[in-house]
Amino acid sequence: MFVSDSGGRVDNVGEGAVTEWLAAVERVRPTAVHIYTLSKRAARSSLRPAAARRLREIAEHVRAAGIPARVFSGRSS
Repeated sequence: MFVSDSGGRVDNVGEGAVTEWLAAVERVRPTAVHIYTLSKRAARSSLRPAAARRLREIAEHVRAAGIPARVFSGRSS
């Protein structure tokens, strides 16, 4: 799940966070990866969903590593 917050305390959609996450995914070598964000209001009101475009970009990085990826986006961005 990829999200950020309005205060900048939570953000795993930035390039550095995605690069670290992708390195972990490559080590694990799962059969597939599901990439998603918030689809409804979170319990923590400051959390924001990742943009659909960013989710697709992340999926392309995963696919480039030879791992199938599917994007689930509850909101269009």
